[in-house]
Amino acid sequence: MKSDIDLVNAVLNGEREAFEPLVRRYERLVWACALRVMHNHQQVEDVVQQSFYTAYRTLGSLRKGSSFGPWIAKIATRTATRSRQKLDRESPTDAQTIEQAASSNGKLDDGHARLLDAVGQLPKHENVVVTLRYFDGHSVQTIAELTGRPLGTVTKQLSRAHDRLRLKLRES
Repeated sequence: MKSDIDLVNAVLNGEREAFEPLVRRYERLVWACALRVMHNHQQVEDVVQQSFYTAYRTLGSLRKGSSFGPWIAKIATRTATRSRQKLDRESPTDAQTIEQAASSNGKLDDGHARLLDAVGQLPKHENVVVTLRYFDGHSVQTIAELTGRPLGTVTKQLSRAHDRLRLKLRES
């Protein structure tokens, strides 16, 4: 399995198909970042596509290939925020709209929304390892290989993320 650095360099060297493994690897992270802002599955799909398109177009501006995960997460959050602001400006909310949104199948229940929000508030490097570990099911060793980080660093980041999540969820 190629590391993020290898895949980013391949794309920058003209191997367009090398972007596909990056999409598969970070799709759930991007989805989670967008869902935290949008709270609607249909709108999230558009944000995910736009985020990867933006990342592909601006990949040359990424300074370190090993930072692809946090970088794409930031792109997704910004894209979702802009999309949400645009939707808020275009469609004024009223009581009926709020009731429909609350009963929508596309909306997260309160417990899942709090957890996703807490994961989204983690520092980006911890957000990436938590998403790869628990949303994508990768082993710690695989995460180390994918991100180009030492195994001990990934383990420590997961440990710190667990502590932060426990604290955030107790507070809420």
